[in-house]
Amino acid sequence: MTNAVEAAAADPEPLTRRTRKRNERRDRVFAAAIELFTERGYDETSMDDVAARAGLARTTVFNHYSRKVLFLEDWAQRRRLRAARSFAECAPDTASVRDVLGAYLAALAALNEDSRAETAAIMPLALRFTDVMVDHPLGGDLAQLIADSRARLRPGATRSGWDG
Repeated sequence: MTNAVEAAAADPEPLTRRTRKRNERRDRVFAAAIELFTERGYDETSMDDVAARAGLARTTVFNHYSRKVLFLEDWAQRRRLRAARSFAECAPDTASVRDVLGAYLAALAALNEDSRAETAAIMPLALRFTDVMVDHPLGGDLAQLIADSRARLRPGATRSGWDG
């Protein structure tokens, strides 16, 4: 995610019918997997189970997600994007770093609260099966949010003081 706030706020280009259908299938596969992981558990869910729940062929599932762990990575990325979108329009140029990070983290917390059962089921899986604790993209996302919002490092600071 190279530009979180702009990507979240930007108007997407119109999608072709084919691209729209592909995205819809990917979303169905994703939703089916997350539901199954939440209901049954990760180890107890096969790609065949995901295909059956999504009402799609097994090959379609593999076309979108070649490994089960990719569902977990996508889950985390989608949540970060939703959090960025939730406050993208409210991040004025005059916001402090504290305000930007606070708004983003509050949006993530609200997402977790709104989907408590899903978060409780999926987050431990992400910790167990992904590199979330080693090389997580959240640090880069937060740095980009700060840069994109042109947030000030401290109250009263101007950009000219550190644009140099």
